[in-house]
Amino acid sequence: MKLSELLSDLKEKESYKNFKLENPEAFFCSAMFILGDADKIDLNFFLPNKNQISSFSMPFASLTNHQEEIKDQKEIKDLNLKVDSDNLTEYIKDKAKKKFPKLIAVLHDGNWNVTCLNGLDMSRIKINAYTGKLEKKDEGSLMDMIKIRKTSEQ
Repeated sequence: MKLSELLSDLKEKESYKNFKLENPEAFFCSAMFILGDADKIDLNFFLPNKNQISSFSMPFASLTNHQEEIKDQKEIKDLNLKVDSDNLTEYIKDKAKKKFPKLIAVLHDGNWNVTCLNGLDMSRIKINAYTGKLEKKDEGSLMDMIKIRKTSEQ
């Protein structure tokens, strides 16, 4: 499903309508998708008067208000994305030349930041959502992320 369709679905829900009544200044700033065994979708809204993010998780019945202070979020107004949530998995498969059973993708500031996982293999990919251009690609292992610190025995 395209991001615009997900937002349209959300805007029909009572939880969103109540949220907008209480927070008329809030705007859509990012989305997070965990794609794999059990998909999870969060649509995030910035509350400029509180410098906080509120998230709706699909099926959009509940709202999470995050307590961390966040600043300088940009509104996502243009939803005409070349790489959208409905073609992201195929795009990654085509560009990475392999299939990943789990993707963690965040759309923010016009870019998809995607962590692709297959067992211990990992790739990080940055994609311009509007042009479809692959901005950056790093490959490695989850083991590279875990540092084991030896303690000296006395």
